[in-house]
Amino acid sequence: MKKSLPYICQLLCFIFFSVNSFAQTRTCGVVEYMNIQLQDPEFARKYQENQTKFNEALKRRASINVTNFNRLIPVIVPVAVHFPEAQESDRACLEALAQNQIDIINADFTASNSDANLWTNASSFYPDVNHGVANIEFRIANQNHPSGLDAELLEGSPAVTIGYNFGNGNDQDPNWSGYMNFVVKDIGSENLGRSPLGGSISAGQSVVMNLKYFGSGAGCSDSNIVPETPYDLGRTVTHELGHFFNLDHPWGGDGGCDFDDGIDDTPNISTFNGGCPVSGSVVACEANEKALTMNYMDYVNDACMYMFTEGQITVVESYLEAIKDDFKSDVLGVHSEVFEAFSIYPNPNKGSFNVKFQAASNDDIMIHIYDIRGRKIYNNSFETSRNFNQTVNLENVQSGVYLLNVSNGDAQVVKRIIIH
Repeated sequence: MKKSLPYICQLLCFIFFSVNSFAQTRTCGVVEYMNIQLQDPEFARKYQENQTKFNEALKRRASINVTNFNRLIPVIVPVAVHFPEAQESDRACLEALAQNQIDIINADFTASNSDANLWTNASSFYPDVNHGVANIEFRIANQNHPSGLDAELLEGSPAVTIGYNFGNGNDQDPNWSGYMNFVVKDIGSENLGRSPLGGSISAGQSVVMNLKYFGSGAGCSDSNIVPETPYDLGRTVTHELGHFFNLDHPWGGDGGCDFDDGIDDTPNISTFNGGCPVSGSVVACEANEKALTMNYMDYVNDACMYMFTEGQITVVESYLEAIKDDFKSDVLGVHSEVFEAFSIYPNPNKGSFNVKFQAASNDDIMIHIYDIRGRKIYNNSFETSRNFNQTVNLENVQSGVYLLNVSNGDAQVVKRIIIH
């Protein structure tokens, strides 16, 4: 298996994630952009500073019980989405598409994506791997927008710029420091997108996406932003965010088995996987190990990638711990849950807890609970009640982190519960 963490010191590079659209497979150009950027002393200084803070956070995390490491308080990431080549008349569609992509990454990072249950059967090929669950929530900023720009936004409206020349065509813009920036524009026919490996929020760096690989569904055709198969489910942004939060690919840039991404539970592989391999069908570098082809950091089709590992989420959460003070704290209005007054208590608990909220509709209320392997361990429906207050008892459940999914009509919320 993998070498021990930390690992970033050996990775002084920026990863660019691209695709040959004609061959319909993802490919990657590795170090050219990094070599240019690291010649900038300020760029290099900030990069090294974030890596130092990351390694310190990783060491702190390793020294304590991981289930007690800020597990109940999610890191809230304020997002700004920029469409420099789109039409203002298309705003309603673009704002909806931006929210669609936010919904996708929230689900992918918290293992609440609709295809996470595919891991239940696939996991038999990977006995030492668990599905990772990040304690993170992405929200589009909606107040205290930057002023004095050529893209003024109304207070209370989402931070979605249209026609704004982000960074004068570059990938970072100090006007938007403090945000997780997504930039959606034409970057050439062969590129899906690009992201720094270990990005800087304080420098206003961004994940840059091509027009065809942002969000899912019909897209916004008037602005020529239409998701294109087989990368039409928003997973390219999930992959790029992995890079931004310090995740590398599980293979070396030159191929072969000598490269190590430093994460114990990502089997080392000699090269990337494309298309849609059957689970357990690709041999990894170590004896008796299989390539984790469904991992978000590989190159398979969007429909065939659906999970991070626990080790990868350890890196993501440690990097977030290192940079969380760089996020602006005054750009998100009061966030109301899809259910009013939602609470789980006690949490942590010993397998018995209450779920309380004010229902959103007259439909039945469904409660599902999943373990970190994506296996459903609890399933029940209840008649609607405006003031819902229900005790849930889990029998013979092991200690650990679980996902609670509550739905009522179109309203849905996913929360962690910790059992000890």
